[in-house]
Formats: sequence, C-alpha cells, structure tokens
Amino acid sequence: METHASFRVARAGMLIALNLAVALTVHVAWSAWLPSAGAAQKSIAPASEEERMIQVIAKASPAVVSILVQQEGQQTLTVTLGNGVEVEQEKRPLVEVGKGTGFIMSADGLIATNRHVAFSRSAILTVFLTDGRSFKARIVDIDPVNDLALIKIDAKNLPTLALEADDAYRLGQTTIAIGNALGKYANTVTRGVLSGVDRYVEAENNVTGGTERLEELLQTDAAINSGNSGGPLLNLDGKVIGMNTAVEHSGQGLGFAIPVSEIRKVVDSYRLYGAIARPRLGVRYFSITPEFQLERKLAYGYGALVGTDEPGEAVVLYNSPAASVGLRAGDIILEVNGKKLEGKMTLAKAVQSLRVGDTVTMKVARGEALLVLTTRLDAHPPYQP
Repeated sequence: METHASFRVARAGMLIALNLAVALTVHVAWSAWLPSAGAAQKSIAPASEEERMIQVIAKASPAVVSILVQQEGQQTLTVTLGNGVEVEQEKRPLVEVGKGTGFIMSADGLIATNRHVAFSRSAILTVFLTDGRSFKARIVDIDPVNDLALIKIDAKNLPTLALEADDAYRLGQTTIAIGNALGKYANTVTRGVLSGVDRYVEAENNVTGGTERLEELLQTDAAINSGNSGGPLLNLDGKVIGMNTAVEHSGQGLGFAIPVSEIRKVVDSYRLYGAIARPRLGVRYFSITPEFQLERKLAYGYGALVGTDEPGEAVVLYNSPAASVGLRAGDIILEVNGKKLEGKMTLAKAVQSLRVGDTVTMKVARGEALLVLTTRLDAHPPYQP
C-alpha cells in the first residue's frame, strides 16, 4: 500500500511538472507574438483627420489642372523693306485674357471648369497637368444656364476625380479646395468647413465685366482666390461636392461653389447628347415674395411673375414653349407639375429639375382667372458669348 501510494504521488508530480512546462512554453510564445500583434493593430488603426486629408490631397491633386486662356490680339507694325519702302504688317499675337482651374472627369481628357474660365469658343485654351505636361484644349460645350463648361484634351490614362453620388451635405463638414490660386500658384490647397447651402450671389465676371445671378450655391470658409475658379471642392472621401466659382471680397471666409448636382447634370447631358442640353420654358420673370407682393400690389405672395425691368428685353422668348401656350407679361405662374413656387422652389429650379422634352403643366393666374397650361420643354440654344 505504501509503495502504491508513493507511485500515485510521484505520477501526480510528473503531471504537474508537465503542465507547468506546457504553460511556460505557451506563455513564452504568446509574449513573443504580442509585439507583432500590437504592430498589426497599429497599422489598421483609423487614420486621423489630418492623415485622411493628406491622403485625399495626394490622390486628388494630379487630377486638378491649371488653365491658361488666350485670344488673338491685333498689332500693326511698320516694316522697312530693303529698298527703303515702308509697309505696314498686321500681327495677331496671343494675349492672355485669363487663368483658371479645372478637374479631370474621364481618363481620356474630359475636364470640367467654370463658364467664366472657358467663356469664349474662340479662345485658345492650354491645360497644364501637375506632371509638367501641357495640352491644347477644345471647348466641348458651355452651359447656357449655369457657370459651368466642359473642355477636352487629347490624352489617355489620366487621373480622375469622382463626383459625390448624393447631395447629403452637412453643415460643418470638412471641405478641401484645390486650385490655381491667383493664377500663378498651381494646386494650392485650402481647408475649411461647409458653412452654408442654398446661397445665391450676384457674381461679376472679371473677364467680360458682366454680372449674373448664381443660385443654390454651397458656402465654405475654405479660402478661394482669383484663379481658383473651376477647381474642385472636396469632402474627406476625396469626392467632388462642388466647383469653386465665386468669392465675396467684402468679407473673409465667404467662398461659394456650384453644387455637385449641377455638375452631374452637365456631365450626364454630355454623355447622353454629346452637348450640354438644358431644359427651357422661355420666360423672364420675378420670383414673388411677400415683400415683392406688397411692392407690386399683387394678388399672390408666391409664384413667378412673368416680366422684366429691362427696356426692350423680350419677356416671352420667340418660338419657345412658353410662347406656344400663350404665356404673356403679367401672368403669375403659381405651380409647375403640382409644385407650388414658393421659398426655395423657384421657377428656374422647377424647370431645371426636369429634362429636355419633359411635359410641364402650369397653374397660371391671369387677372382673376386661373388657367392650366401644358407644354413640352425644349432645349436652350447653345451659349454664345
């Protein structure tokens, strides 16, 4: 019995020793693995906002281009020939008339920019890439409605920028602007936040001297300077949420961009028709507000009053859809396809939400009568500067 008991104790001791050895081996192996596991965890840790910005800028910048705009000038020189006879010769040197920015939409060279950059079909455009190459560009089309244009260079396998697929803007979200600041600092990067949506401004074109109303703009405090026009406004995913187009010089941190929804429209139109086709009703009008109602003593505090304050300017355009249904000065368009024209729903917004060829039914007040008029939208004629 003693001998058997001693054997059981000895065997138990051996098992304990074996278990300790196994545990020690596992502990040593686990300790050896821990540093590499920590390194793996560190490598997949979420990037900081600063690091995300750096990555976005590095990826986006090659798709942002600088644009030089030139036109032929006219110069008369007096030249003395060998026989002493003086003759006049005309030269047409290229004169710089503007600089701007654009961004590449397709690998074969489709570029989006502002209309006030590619403002003339007779202009000579040169596009400069960040890799040092330059190309002559042709104007594909100029938007007749908004400050947008498409140009094209002959190249392949170019870097591109993607458009954000939706319009879910959030006030305070980070914005990144890239552009040819002041026309000489290519691919300058500025950072800010989205500080407003649905803004409108009266923008002056520094080249033509004209003024136009731009609606539904995004507002950002990311610095936008002369020459930034046509550059992208990006989010932290590196997608285009707008195109930089205007700046308010009377205040700081007031930059404006055309929303990506408008850019999508012109690109989709180009891919569908080979040109920018914008739907047209064909009237000039005033958006009615309660204040405007009191000023003009109107029966309605909403809608679109057909008319203009410009002497000699046609109110209803000749041979337009509006003309085909007999719209005339003084009519008030109250609804388009059942949508009441009030607040942010202007007549322009209602029409531009549709496509060329779409049917529109309008509720119209003419004096004390209410009319229902139906017509089919045609396309704006090509933009001719």
